[in-house]
Amino acid sequence: MSNSTPIRHLVITGKDTPENNAKFVGRNDQDQIKKTHQDARIRILLRPPPGSPNWAMAKNLKLDENCPAWTPRPASTEEDQGYAGGYQTSHGFSKHEQHHFEGYARCLDAELR
Repeated sequence: MSNSTPIRHLVITGKDTPENNAKFVGRNDQDQIKKTHQDARIRILLRPPPGSPNWAMAKNLKLDENCPAWTPRPASTEEDQGYAGGYQTSHGFSKHEQHHFEGYARCLDAELR
């Protein structure tokens, strides 16, 4: 199991605090942990739809095998700004996943108003 799997599970369950991340993977390489955590957050928050490339990757690699129900923390303001800035296109999300994200962003905007 790679370091990304426990972090992904922490993100999925909303337990992805710096303390919990360190418990699973140690404190040695904080830059790598931060990058792994950020990548997991975007992939979980965008919730790739079945059939999409990111969904297929997670399924083929069994990343979510034996994982509890999805209850991730909501996106922070900083994360929302990163998504709007094109993060999804630079990380290989399909057009369908980008459309899914755009709908999520519109709903979030409406909730914040």
